[in-house]
Amino acid sequence: MKAEAVISVRTYTDLKFGPNIKDWPEMPALTDDLLVKVCSYITDPVTTTDELIPSGETSSYRSNPERLSEFALSRRAPQYVSRSKVMRQMERDRRAGKGLAEEVKAVYAALTAAGVKNDPENTDLGSTIFANMPGDGSAREQAASCQRVMGASANFAKAYATKRYRSNCINWGMTPFRNEIFATLEKVVDRLCDTICSLSNNVISSITGRDWIIEVFN
Repeated sequence: MKAEAVISVRTYTDLKFGPNIKDWPEMPALTDDLLVKVCSYITDPVTTTDELIPSGETSSYRSNPERLSEFALSRRAPQYVSRSKVMRQMERDRRAGKGLAEEVKAVYAALTAAGVKNDPENTDLGSTIFANMPGDGSAREQAASCQRVMGASANFAKAYATKRYRSNCINWGMTPFRNEIFATLEKVVDRLCDTICSLSNNVISSITGRDWIIEVFN
């Protein structure tokens, strides 16, 4: 008796993710103008990629971008994540048409009063850090991607420790500003943390409560 083989071919099936495998969150392209909050000011000579996103305990979350991003700067600036989450949610609300937070409205009011043109409907809200020289060490892409997932729109530095970290920032949609503006902003270092800054071409406005400063750089 001749045996016959039965072959079942499935042309399509759903891919089932494990409990710790998550899709990347939506990260829209940056707008021409940015409104960012300084969520961490780091005065160390160099900030390593292992400080930007630690290794070790984070390895279990490499397939879970949002969960991994919650370790960003956790060893160096624990307040960074909670501050960045606030700005990330503000931006998500803006894109969803839920309006602007009172804190952001106050910034735009101050910019308007100072004669600085602004376009709230087409301005990204995000977080940023100030550091002397970030990105030293390994080439781990997560050092930049975790900042972006956490809602970062820019970095400020005197210099970038490696070209690959700076390139990763650009690739993930963060503008890597450097030393041309850093020296002037250092003059108000004690007022920078948890402060909103408006970036529009060459204009940077720093607002802290009722007290606000406008610096223009060529």
